[in-house]
Amino acid sequence: MEWCRSLAQDDAFRRDCLILAGDIAASHVLLEETLGILVGAFGHVFFTPGNHDVWVRGQLSGGLHVRRAEIDSIERLEEVLSLCRRLGVHTAPAYAAGAIVAPILSWYHSSWDSEPDVVGWEGIPPAELVMSDFHKCTWPAPLSTADDSIARRFDGMNDSGASTLSARVEALRAEYPGAPVITASHFVPRTELVPEKRYLFFPPLAKACGSVHLARRVDELRPDVHVFGHTHLGWDATIDGVRYLQAPLSYPEERKMRLGTVAISTTFPHGPRPTPLLVYDAATRCQPPRYDAGWSNFYAKYPRRPDLRHLLAPRAAKRYKPVAGVGKVGYLEEADHISRVSPAWTLGPPNAVARETNQNETY
Repeated sequence: MEWCRSLAQDDAFRRDCLILAGDIAASHVLLEETLGILVGAFGHVFFTPGNHDVWVRGQLSGGLHVRRAEIDSIERLEEVLSLCRRLGVHTAPAYAAGAIVAPILSWYHSSWDSEPDVVGWEGIPPAELVMSDFHKCTWPAPLSTADDSIARRFDGMNDSGASTLSARVEALRAEYPGAPVITASHFVPRTELVPEKRYLFFPPLAKACGSVHLARRVDELRPDVHVFGHTHLGWDATIDGVRYLQAPLSYPEERKMRLGTVAISTTFPHGPRPTPLLVYDAATRCQPPRYDAGWSNFYAKYPRRPDLRHLLAPRAAKRYKPVAGVGKVGYLEEADHISRVSPAWTLGPPNAVARETNQNETY
């Protein structure tokens, strides 16, 4: 919150547009305060809610905001969108600061995960036992976490009446020819934007990450840049002509213990005075050069091999027990002819890597 307030100093960003890719706060009071500060600091603020923003159970949900009756997560989403309308936060496509910005509502579903599960390791819990959403969200019938019905419901909310999201973006393209299109979602549209299961502390993460409905939206809109969130991993990769960016603030403990995979560029979120990541500069009409980020740098250097599902990376392997003769520790097989693989955290921004190196030596 102190950092958000600092962005309002000296009116440095009053002509700029800020894109928030979700997960600001489960507390309605903190969400309202944060959005209010940022609306005062920036010329335009765009927001697409994340999973934390629609929690309705638990100590954090609601915060100091007292409701007369319990609500479900769809009602909570409507509450968030109503708050945004009142504060002047954009949740629909608009032209701002030289670009067309289009937030996309989305939710995840397990069938989006198309890569094979890890085998040969004991103790890996299912997503339902690890992801807080499964007990902090409630859904009205017939919506269910067992299928893609929640994801389809969220996706359908992008179209209002006879006007589809695609039609509104095309109308803006016609009105502002030459302006880049920047789409934004909280969740992940492509599996290539999530590390393979064998590298993760929690291998089933992809079961609660993305949506084919979101992927279809991105394909239809053909953006120049897509901004996403959710995984707390810095990312900058261009796939099929679309640049995908994630600049996560992440949890304080994550910034402390694994900055090499959180950070993107040399200043966010760890610079002496961090500023939001630049996506497009209207003055030069250019995107910035490619940013350093641990995992996207990793996949620029090494092949994606989800078929090696019996391997777990050393850090992840410490948490689980291998099945004799099946589970192994490593990154790639000898047949890949790569003698040594650098962990993703060592490929992040140099100053973030230096800080994490020092942290590892300390602990």
